[in-house]
Amino acid sequence: MTRLFDIQPGDVLTKDVLRKNTVVLRRGTVLTPRLVEKLKHWRIEEVTITGETRDASPEPKAPPAKEPFSEEELFRIKGNFFQGIAGIGNEYRLGFALNDLDTLHWLEALFVSLHEHPAMITLLEKIQAVDDYTYQHSFDTFVLGSLIAAKSGITELQDVAAGFLLHDIGKTKIPSAILDKPRALTSQEMTFVKLHTLYGYQILTDYGFPEEVAMLAQSHHERLDGSGYPWELSALHIPKAVRILSVVDVYSALSLDRPYRPAMPSHQAIEILFEEQHGLELELIKMLCEILEIYPVGATVSLTDKSIAKVVRVDSKIPTFPLLKDAQSKHVFTMPTNRSLKVDTMLQHES
Repeated sequence: MTRLFDIQPGDVLTKDVLRKNTVVLRRGTVLTPRLVEKLKHWRIEEVTITGETRDASPEPKAPPAKEPFSEEELFRIKGNFFQGIAGIGNEYRLGFALNDLDTLHWLEALFVSLHEHPAMITLLEKIQAVDDYTYQHSFDTFVLGSLIAAKSGITELQDVAAGFLLHDIGKTKIPSAILDKPRALTSQEMTFVKLHTLYGYQILTDYGFPEEVAMLAQSHHERLDGSGYPWELSALHIPKAVRILSVVDVYSALSLDRPYRPAMPSHQAIEILFEEQHGLELELIKMLCEILEIYPVGATVSLTDKSIAKVVRVDSKIPTFPLLKDAQSKHVFTMPTNRSLKVDTMLQHES
């Protein structure tokens, strides 16, 4: 039997919980924070759980400060950066986001700086051990999230970028049989998967990351309309960095190959972002479009020649050169490949 104050979210009941001779929680139930509170309310002091769903030993506390990089370490870190770029970077999904050499060098320097935290390599290796997708997705959200954060004026970029890169570290606590399941998850399995946000917060805290970093792991599935998890926060309580991560997290998940489905074309993934805009910040979705230079069908845009046009068709193979319709003349034309004309600003989107 385990005392109630020793229970952690994610523990699984191995015996039914009785209250006044009535079963209130069945064997096999995953204990969420809300269920733990119910047990306290019912004044149930002990339950029987299995330890199979959590590590036998706790995460280590913060390791000592990192010494300056050796030449060999720096070479390896930079190599990891360019391997990450090679894994996610193609113009079908990143458009022109990495077309500028200065941008690439800036991201490389930022990625290197994150390794000043002595636990960074250890945690990235843990993420890679989950599966290739989880690591690619984590690196992808680091790249896109950092670009939006810089464009939107966020100042604490190193902490924010670390949170973007490590936001899914909690998935290292979720059994691979659940993460890799090719069919729809049961409600109980889904409840367990959602705990990766709480696990992530605890892991990053145990490794000595500041609250600003750990909070991104905990809150990246919160939504502005209160429909997210784990705490169903409202817009008022969701920081800007979390809002950015929420947008790029969804875009990345849709536009990368998954073990159970192929990648979605970038412009279609963006259309879904706009469909979900009640939970995601509209201005940040527009900002993502402007960074990628990929726009969905129905977008109204201002061009560099000051004209206004609407996107009427996008080719998945060349999403950065859409078919446009001039708002005034009604002339239909394709964005020129010589880049003599470009989108200056995205104004609005109509489904």
